[in-house]
Amino acid sequence: MFRRERFNAVFEAKQSINAGEVAYAQKKKAASVRRLHRTSLPIPSAGGCPSCKTLQHIIGGLVTFESDWDPPLGKPLLDALAGAAPDGRLDLDALAAHGMFRL
Repeated sequence: MFRRERFNAVFEAKQSINAGEVAYAQKKKAASVRRLHRTSLPIPSAGGCPSCKTLQHIIGGLVTFESDWDPPLGKPLLDALAGAAPDGRLDLDALAAHGMFRL
């Protein structure tokens, strides 16, 4: 049987990736969305009223076309990603011209 998954995500889209864009995506996008107050209510159905769903992790990411670094997916990128607070962590980044990574 096909199981349908639902994800919550927030992505920042920019022309090129650099340290400033990574910091912006971490602090102003991912962290700010993850700090929002979220709730879950039970949804009555024919089978009864199941309990509330647990809140899922919000996937954060950055989508760009190009990279300002050489190599594009090397140490400078990893260093920029390492400084994030837990709520600002970027889980998935995609560079159209070079590839993608997932933490």
